[in-house]
This record gives sequence, C-alpha cells and structure tokens, in this order.
Amino acid sequence: MSGELLRTDVGDLTFDVRVDGPEDGRPVLLLHGFPQTSASWSAVTPLLAQAGLRTYAPDQLGYSPARGPARSRRTRCRTWRR
Repeated sequence: MSGELLRTDVGDLTFDVRVDGPEDGRPVLLLHGFPQTSASWSAVTPLLAQAGLRTYAPDQLGYSPARGPARSRRTRCRTWRR
C-alpha cells in the first residue's frame, strides 16, 4: 500500500493509520470492515490521491499489527454454540 504509516495514540490505545495524497488535499476517512485491515483500501487510495484527495485509513480497534489493547471485554468475540 502506498503512502505513509503513522502511529497515533488515543487514550491507552495505539492505532496505525495509512495516509496518502497531497497534504493540502481534502481529507477522506476510509474505514475497513470485519475482519479486514487498512490494506483493504490499497487499490483505492492511489486513485483518490491522484484526484487530489488526502486519505486516512486507520486499522480499527484490535487490528493494528503494532499494538492492540490489553485483553479486555471490548475486543472479545464470543462464539455461541447450540
């Protein structure tokens, strides 16, 4: 994926954010779905950058390879069985 990888802290959480496009471009926030990462936007961000837009594609909670939150209820996925 082109662009640069930034790391930002929000409270006790750390998120990786892929940024692409001109610094003065209008910002576009790209959110991935479950169970994807910011890399799912790799085919789109160069096109948006060429159009003059600045893209921000964060790895959402629990998906940043660099760091996820400490084990907590907000990141657990419960499997239901019958």
